[in-house]
Amino acid sequence: MVTILEHYARELEIISSSRCVLASQPLSEEEIVAGSIVASCPQYRMRKGNIAAMRRESTDLCVMARDAIKGAHLDGDGEQSDISVLRRVWNAWKISIACEGSFGGKSFGLLACNVAFEVLG
Repeated sequence: MVTILEHYARELEIISSSRCVLASQPLSEEEIVAGSIVASCPQYRMRKGNIAAMRRESTDLCVMARDAIKGAHLDGDGEQSDISVLRRVWNAWKISIACEGSFGGKSFGLLACNVAFEVLG
């Protein structure tokens, strides 16, 4: 699970640095999760384009991370066991709490919660 978080955080940092409107100010984790850029930019189209690309890239990253958290634990019928998925979610949540201060830790916990709600819902 730690490798999933490390990959997620690394990709999130790439999005942060490649989609910022000011070279000296990378995007925050909160901006990426919210899908908005707070900094103003004199070039409206560039800012709008960066927001669209950031949303697309972060959505793809979130889908990848959620799938990785779910894992490939299959029961005898070829379906994922809810209990095994919830165990993986719990491990992901504990790791996100431990890495809360690092870039990507908080949003990784939100993804873990999302997977738990999918399983329970």
